Parts: sequence; C-alpha cells; structure tokens
Amino acid sequence: MKQLSMIRLSPGWLSGAVLQHSTPQQLQGNAAPKQRLHITLQCEHQCYQLNTHADELGVFSVEIAAQPPSGPWTLCISDEASNNIRLDDLWFGLRLICAGQSNIGWPLRHYPAQLADVREQLFASSTLPLVRAYLTDAYDPVQPADYRNAGCWQALTAEQCADWPALLCHFSQSYQPSDTTPLMLGLVDISWPGSAIDAWTEASVPASGAWQPGALFTARLAPWLQQPFA
Repeated sequence: MKQLSMIRLSPGWLSGAVLQHSTPQQLQGNAAPKQRLHITLQCEHQCYQLNTHADELGVFSVEIAAQPPSGPWTLCISDEASNNIRLDDLWFGLRLICAGQSNIGWPLRHYPAQLADVREQLFASSTLPLVRAYLTDAYDPVQPADYRNAGCWQALTAEQCADWPALLCHFSQSYQPSDTTPLMLGLVDISWPGSAIDAWTEASVPASGAWQPGALFTARLAPWLQQPFA
C-alpha cells in the first residue's frame, strides 16, 4: 500500500483485502478537516468515481456500491494537495470474522506434519488457492504483540502458510462454496491468546490491557462490525 499523506483508512482497508460481495459498504477514514477527496475504484474495464469530503474533525465516509464476486480491483484516493493512497489486489468475495482464544489463531508451524502436507499441496499446485487471511502479530514467538496492533492481508502460499492459523488453514481447505462461481475467501483472524469472554464484550470504561473488560471488543472486533461480512 502506498501511503504518503494524512489520509488514513479504517482497519481492513489494505492492499490484498477481501470485501464482502453483493453488499454496499462504507469506506471510512480520516483526512485533513473539510478536505475534498476523489475516489476511483477500477477493475479491468469497470471504473467507478466518487467524490466526498471530510467533516470538521477530518472524518469521512463514502458508500462503495455492491459488487458481485470479482477481482482484482484497484482503489485510489487523492486529495487537493496531491496526496494519495493506492490499494491494489482487492477482491469482492466472502469475508468471515474469526475471534476467540488461541484455538482460533494457533499457528500452523506448531503442527509439523500438517504444515508439511499443506506446503506439499501448495508447491504442487500451479495456482494459488482463492483464500486470504487478515493476520496480526498476536502469536509472534519472539516479540510480544500489542492487542491494538493492526494486521495485514496474506495469501495462502507455501512460504507464508507456517504463520497462518491452523484452524483457518484447515477451514479454507474444507470449505465448499454453495455454487460454482469462483469466490475469494477472506478470513479475518482477530483472536487473542488466553482471552476471556468479558474482554470481547462492550464496556463503558476504557481498558489499558488486553484482558480487561471491553478491551478486545473495542480494539479488535468493533472496527470490523462497521463493515459487512458473511
């Protein structure tokens, strides 16, 4: 993602993202107060152009029209000061949110036999599977993660699959779409190791740690609930 400006987008709007198909969604973010913005969404011979502006606090929101399963798309946002953001390789597909403890996010690298099987399948295939995951550093074995950290979208490749959650990898292999239309699967992993249920529920008092009431709901789940998902 190229980002050379004050324009900032809400979580999940990154290069490689999977957006929920056939449903309108809001492109949200922050820019300079009252800044005018020009937005272009393009895929092959299709091109949509939108104009909007930020409010007095710099917040903007614009509706992206519903699109059928399709991709890759490119999204460009520019302002009057020639600042811009470009997101590449966006897909309209099926997006699922996966939250909970480490039984959701425990990495495939902890299961050597299964990891070897997945790598063998990926190396043998001439094309990448139609699946992406939004991953954070919650299970980084070296550096303890901050529960508020943003993540990135990753394709399931032989080189990257070791860091994929084992459960999400297994789900992507066993998932059967309801029709024959090619569909990109987007799995959003916002799990947190050792978390309790009250951290995933709303709380009126701001939290300062991942295990406090409301902490994971506010930092990891709530931003995704503003967008459509399956």
